[in-house]
Amino acid sequence: MIENIQYHIVFGDSAAGSLRYYLGQLKKLNSSMVITIRDDFSVGPLLNYDTVEGENDRMNWWSEIVGACHVEGDKSYWRNLLSFKKLLEVIKRDDRVLLWYGTNSFDLVGVSYLASLLRNNGDNIFGVNVSKEENAIIDSLGYIPYSVAQIPPELFDRFIPSIVPIDIDQWSNFKRSWKHLLKEGMMTRVIENGSLHTYGEDYYDPLILSLAPTDFVVAARVVGEVLGRSSQMVSDLYIDWRIRQLLKAGKLKSKGPLISMRDFSIKRIDRD
Repeated sequence: MIENIQYHIVFGDSAAGSLRYYLGQLKKLNSSMVITIRDDFSVGPLLNYDTVEGENDRMNWWSEIVGACHVEGDKSYWRNLLSFKKLLEVIKRDDRVLLWYGTNSFDLVGVSYLASLLRNNGDNIFGVNVSKEENAIIDSLGYIPYSVAQIPPELFDRFIPSIVPIDIDQWSNFKRSWKHLLKEGMMTRVIENGSLHTYGEDYYDPLILSLAPTDFVVAARVVGEVLGRSSQMVSDLYIDWRIRQLLKAGKLKSKGPLISMRDFSIKRIDRD
């Protein structure tokens, strides 16, 4: 089955790196291409994203966050993102495409986005959800992976038997989900009870405030605590940005230069 796949699509650089390494070990698959979706669709504006204005709104939003958090590599990130659609245009109608994803909002919204773009592939789209309980390799990992990035390359073989065609009904559901997201103004997407739910941009703020101590600690430590305690997959960049928004709102206090999250400390402001 996997020998007949021309294109593998995966979400995030870490997952792509593991997948490329795995495929590289299979010499006969050297002709397969791995396409990476880097944009984290679990957060940020998607309103009217199918228009130039909507795309620009999202690009400007990410640029604001990247600038505020002093993250390097902004230009190369956007250059890679803008070339993504051109890579999809190379895929022919009869090419076989395999989507690697997990039950997290980054991946599932990403699959919905792909459903809006890969319109001419008929029955040639396949998928493997690494988070499905029947697919999970709990005996080897000790947990059910939420994403492809959590799977060591040497264990990818275990998921090959679980590759299945994505049927018309499932593909249509992904398309409908994407159309719905384009019409609403929510900023955060999470998985609850196995389905996608949407919230405002402050969704993670209560967790951040609950984990911020009353004495100063390096902001990066609080970011790590949030990532470890959250039931969702969320990027450290987004949590870093939310901390800076809470500082502006006077709910946190900082000490040190607001450059990278390792350069300043924060504490919670307790109010009577």
